[in-house]
Amino acid sequence: MGRLRFEGNRGAFVGERTCYLKILGSFEIEDQSGAGIRLPRGNLRWILASLILEYGQAISEQRLIEQVWGPRGASLVALRSAVSRLRGWGIEAGLASALRIEYTGTGYQLLAADVGM
Repeated sequence: MGRLRFEGNRGAFVGERTCYLKILGSFEIEDQSGAGIRLPRGNLRWILASLILEYGQAISEQRLIEQVWGPRGASLVALRSAVSRLRGWGIEAGLASALRIEYTGTGYQLLAADVGM
């Protein structure tokens, strides 16, 4: 499993592309040059944020549904479809190996390429 290194309010991942995740203040992802990487919209952004906050630890599908959709909830099919679209966003953004979303059998976890400490 890769590691996440925090530099101030930035977490660095290394993989196909080095990027920085900014989660204090506005939620942003930047490449090495400081250029912004377009974030996914809507529920995909909330899923990504939830996975980042619990980096390296599995989050149950039910908990993700509660965190993302709130009290109105959603189906497992909706969650799994959203995670699939989030993975597609990662491929499109060139971050597929840097930000890996893995299914654990009961939930999802975010893993990253090894960046050293």
